[in-house]
Amino acid sequence: MRKTQVVINKKYLIENLNFIKSRSKDAKHIAIVKANAYGHGAVEISNILSQEGIDAFGVAYTEEGAILRKAGLNEPIIILVQQSEEDIPEIVEYNLQPAVSTVPFLKKLNETAEEQNKVIDVHLFIDTGMSRDGITCDEVVDFVAAAKDFHNIRFEGICTHFSAASLDPIITAYQLANFNKAIDRLKAAGTTFNLIHAASSAGLINYPETHFNAVRFGITIFGYPPDEQIDYKFKVKPVLTLKSNISLIRRIKKGDSVSYSRHFIADKDTNIATVPIGYGDGYFRSLTGKANCIIHDKFYPIVGNICMDELMVDIGDDKLQIGDEVILIGKSKSHTITASDLAKSIGTISYEITTLIAPRVPRIYVSGND
Repeated sequence: MRKTQVVINKKYLIENLNFIKSRSKDAKHIAIVKANAYGHGAVEISNILSQEGIDAFGVAYTEEGAILRKAGLNEPIIILVQQSEEDIPEIVEYNLQPAVSTVPFLKKLNETAEEQNKVIDVHLFIDTGMSRDGITCDEVVDFVAAAKDFHNIRFEGICTHFSAASLDPIITAYQLANFNKAIDRLKAAGTTFNLIHAASSAGLINYPETHFNAVRFGITIFGYPPDEQIDYKFKVKPVLTLKSNISLIRRIKKGDSVSYSRHFIADKDTNIATVPIGYGDGYFRSLTGKANCIIHDKFYPIVGNICMDELMVDIGDDKLQIGDEVILIGKSKSHTITASDLAKSIGTISYEITTLIAPRVPRIYVSGND
């Protein structure tokens, strides 16, 4: 197995889940495991959470839900992104629960479910201000009325998504009011739902009034806040470590360059360690000249352009050896590098850093503290 690995700490994952549960005791819990569980491994993460009694999973696409079903997961699986009609046979086959916002899709879903003698649960997606998915609260009564003869469809849930729950209470209150308006209008028309879910990670922590009877969470369970400015509210631990090892060490002289385009030129004689990880593994090329790594509990600068398969580290005159462990994301006794640290240095978010770690990097799951 490659020495470049992602190591997932199952103990921290479970602790994070318990923290989330402590902040939403009266709600059901929907774990979002789309995009390979934000890079952490969808099947493995889902199996762990299933053993811990998770109520449901959320994915973005039909194929993600099908992968979980094929792996033996039996919990409800909600598809949060509007799917195309071509996905309907697989939705019905694997008993997935799509979020819906068009009548033609519902009609085709009903027809396919009827052919297979099934009833498919769906979630009505309300656009309360995100302007991305769903229907407006002014459309809800007519939408449900248009589906009154679709006897193989059941409106199991109603949901929305907040655009600024991390930082903007005014906009969040506006969206929440729109969502409640939609629920009230449907209730007055005789339609109720078993599951009402609006809060993602930010809403879960910041706005208890958004919990209803179910909450969704993605990045929080993996140990990161949805926005770094509210980090202090999140008592969670990053569960992912990205590590490799030193594959080569060479001595270079003052004036020698390292890697493509000669962006790093040594200002003194030094040793350069080569590490077999690069942007082909999801370690961003844009981290060139901005990132450090940890070797033997000491920070070292990554120098020269990060390559597709390798990067280089200036280790000075320290007596390191081929095979020594290199931590790219994670912690040693005295030092820590988080996905948030890397994200800040290149103007992105922790979600992108973990999600884009490539499939060719093996995922290892451990139970200990480190």
